[in-house]
Amino acid sequence: MARLRPGSLVYFLIFAVVGALFAAIGSVILFSSVRERSLCTVNVPAKVIRMESRRSSGKRGTSISYAPVVEYTYNGETYVFISSVSSNPPKYHAGESVEVMINPDEPVTAYIAGDSSLYLLCGICIAVGLISIVIGGVSVIKVNR
Repeated sequence: MARLRPGSLVYFLIFAVVGALFAAIGSVILFSSVRERSLCTVNVPAKVIRMESRRSSGKRGTSISYAPVVEYTYNGETYVFISSVSSNPPKYHAGESVEVMINPDEPVTAYIAGDSSLYLLCGICIAVGLISIVIGGVSVIKVNR
């Protein structure tokens, strides 16, 4: 039986841990979003009333993305929510009509119908995690041949 080289095991563990973290974060966000969205069963017309800017800082400096602030009426009451998904360039514009899905038991819980950006982000996170795990595993196999 061949022994693993110590360096290859460390390499695999680094890739496996990073990959597992990415996959876990993507999965948690995905499943909580799916669960929350499954409760939103009523479709109502809405309007984007403004775009809210969000700043984030990183190695490349500061970037700005824009999240729609949406207003809708349900059972005679008006509600406003800020989308959890932002983008640059903005995906929506002030004054634009959109459809939102709301939770009839908690009308403050809503999302813009047809906006699958969050699912794409989760999918990318999960894919990066799984690819990292595979790269680590392949490297162990190649190094120890």
